[in-house]
Amino acid sequence: MPVALLLSALISPAADATLQLSQGLSPSQFVTALQQAAARNDRRAVAGMMRYPLDVTAAGLQIPVPDANAFVGLYDSIMTPAMKAVIARARVPADDRPRPDVITLSSGGLVFENVLTIAPSAGGFKVTRLAVPVTPAAGTSGGSAAAARRLTFRVGRPTQVSGSLDPGGRDRYEFHAVQGARLDVRLTGVPGRSVLIRILDRKTGRPVDARADTGTRVWTGHLAASSTYAIEVVRQPDSGTGTLIYTLAVGIK
Repeated sequence: MPVALLLSALISPAADATLQLSQGLSPSQFVTALQQAAARNDRRAVAGMMRYPLDVTAAGLQIPVPDANAFVGLYDSIMTPAMKAVIARARVPADDRPRPDVITLSSGGLVFENVLTIAPSAGGFKVTRLAVPVTPAAGTSGGSAAAARRLTFRVGRPTQVSGSLDPGGRDRYEFHAVQGARLDVRLTGVPGRSVLIRILDRKTGRPVDARADTGTRVWTGHLAASSTYAIEVVRQPDSGTGTLIYTLAVGIK
């Protein structure tokens, strides 16, 4: 069956059809189908893409989810706006290029932002773990949630901030910019590609371009729209066990 037909079939509210079809999708197709179902708030379709018993944690507590009916009953508690935001941002790495927000497991599974885990199941993929984040704009530094920090600017001078990241850590900074503004972001103080930055348009939830999506240490360019933007500072997997201290310089004009 062509991919387009597979994805359109997932629009059906029938959980059994969703369960069957999702088994034949590639990782990228599976994530796209999950994003579509979550955006429609299709509880049965999303429930059909889970593997049970499902591993769900929220605020440090384990939530027992033995089957699809239990998931549907707990849907609003699990599929919070923060969880949906992570799902909407999920991108499967292309051409074996690593991404700072995605961990590839030896089993062939993928972990997105330490929140969403998918793994091979019955010839396709299923969601095997969900860790409900605190807020859509939360970061994880040292394993705990941290609210986004607002950046302010002085005319003609870059703003400089510092932070520290433990393994798996993430910081987030936000600022407003007008269409056509020239943005210059530079990350220093850390070795190699152990820590990378991503730049997102908060209105769309999408990266400003491909380099800002896959992760970089330097980004310079003009912004396409007047919006609030987010800079995510993300520690990469396999970057050691100690704390890394970074410096972020952000200029806009």
